[in-house]
Amino acid sequence: MYTFQGGSTDGANPQAGLVQDNSGNLYGTTQFGYAYPTAGINTGTVFKLTQTSDSQWTESIIYAFCAQFLCADGSGPLGGVVLDKAGNLYGTTDLGGANQVWGAVFGLTPGAPNAMWNEVVLFSFEQGPAGFNPHVGVILDSAGNLYGTAYQGGAGEYGTVVEVTP
Repeated sequence: MYTFQGGSTDGANPQAGLVQDNSGNLYGTTQFGYAYPTAGINTGTVFKLTQTSDSQWTESIIYAFCAQFLCADGSGPLGGVVLDKAGNLYGTTDLGGANQVWGAVFGLTPGAPNAMWNEVVLFSFEQGPAGFNPHVGVILDSAGNLYGTAYQGGAGEYGTVVEVTP
């Protein structure tokens, strides 16, 4: 369907599954690659695959994480994204966030047509009881709560389950 090129307009190293919207578009993340070639840092992307009239698939980057390593918006997503009824996406990054190295839960809302989506950090992990470095995405319940896991941290340093509420 699609082969990543790993260049400045593409992503690299997708680690998780895809989610499909009502129009048949597919959304996912790449751990590396990004749309800012001058930065020289690969901090990950959220991408969209759209099927064309000739049954080919085209990829577009809908969000490229910050052009600095360990940026506040997150970097290095390993998990996939989930889609809510309004068409917003939610996911996690393994690194970055407000505490720079422990990861984040993010939300994306559609921008103008053919433009990057708008990102907001919903939760920044930190070393300690809440856990840190989420390696998987989140799930979404009917009330809009997000649930996920953190690979490390917690009372015994063996990971946690987290809930992020609207």
